Amino acid sequence: MTSEKSHIQRLSEILIEINGETCALPGMLDYRLHQSEKFFSALCNKKDERHIYEILSAGVAVLRAKEEKTMFTQSGGLIATGPFKGMKYLPYSLSSLLAPKLLGTYEQELTQYLHDSAHLYESFVDIGCAEGYYLSGMSFINPSLVARGVDVDDVAVSSANLLCSLNKLENAKAFICLETAMEAVTGDCLFLIDVDGREIEVIQRVTDLMGQKKIHKSFTVIVETDLNPDGSSNRLEIIDFLKSKGLKIVQELKYDIKGRFIKETLGRSDLERFVLAYERSITNQSWIIAES
Repeated sequence: MTSEKSHIQRLSEILIEINGETCALPGMLDYRLHQSEKFFSALCNKKDERHIYEILSAGVAVLRAKEEKTMFTQSGGLIATGPFKGMKYLPYSLSSLLAPKLLGTYEQELTQYLHDSAHLYESFVDIGCAEGYYLSGMSFINPSLVARGVDVDDVAVSSANLLCSLNKLENAKAFICLETAMEAVTGDCLFLIDVDGREIEVIQRVTDLMGQKKIHKSFTVIVETDLNPDGSSNRLEIIDFLKSKGLKIVQELKYDIKGRFIKETLGRSDLERFVLAYERSITNQSWIIAES
């Protein structure tokens, strides 16, 4: 991971230097493709018997990397469909797949909800923002929104700020510290929490901080469910904890892969359409929406 991070950091410096012409920098796309091809070749050349699923997964990764390079190059790095259509994107994605983001189908249920809600709030805080898909996307939809991203990874924070810079989103910025990010939060606020197992801890921090602020009106929390150590969903624990903090559960969005097979991918093979549609291995994942 260290070499990958250093590659991302070098790419970010180049992007900033040339003022955001991402389409002129296929370096990360070539890097991803080379790494996936190298891994696939190594699996196929091993003398011991390999599980067919391992080889199939590695082959799909190669196909996905080729599709990502093609899509990014042909579009000039612009998202193709969905609420964030036309927004410039980076040639890499952290902790998630790039293809559905470039296509505009990534977390489709959540993205549509955010699109419909973007003008109902004065502030938006994305906790676990990675490279800034939602941080930039919400500001792209509503430039007047005070948008803040938070991530514990400094590479994610620098990538998110880079993405905001590429799209000239002056009201959007990412931080490592949640308390610092929330200094600008005012009025009705929407929180998005995607923290891979630390949901309860972060909900506690958010409710504590909002309780200390005197200038907010109300707030809504969207929490992405995850898995417990035993592999079960932590959905019920999240719902119970939100209720214990005095929040009202108003809606639950459920992931469904079927909506990802969009008309823009017609004409491709079934395998290619699946590769572009696929984005997660947790099939029962959902987003819990609660209001103060």
